[in-house]
Amino acid sequence: MSILSDIIDAEPTSYEESINKKVWLDAMVEEYNSIMKNEVWDVMPRLKKKYVVISKWIYNIKHMTDRSIKKYKARFVAYAFSQKEEVD
Repeated sequence: MSILSDIIDAEPTSYEESINKKVWLDAMVEEYNSIMKNEVWDVMPRLKKKYVVISKWIYNIKHMTDRSIKKYKARFVAYAFSQKEEVD
């Protein structure tokens, strides 16, 4: 039974995997709302000949001590290393 539970509750590795499951969609909406509420960044139009910072969704299942699921957590992260010094 534990193996089946691990398969059902596996953390997605891509946006495409997560978008079809309500628990992950809800976690992404929660993260988005938090970003917007805290004014973490502004969405700007892309400038010509400028690199765009790469971003990605990261998914984690938070567990209680008895291994039951406490929370589905989604984080939207930006890879600052994709910027070029003195260019971006």
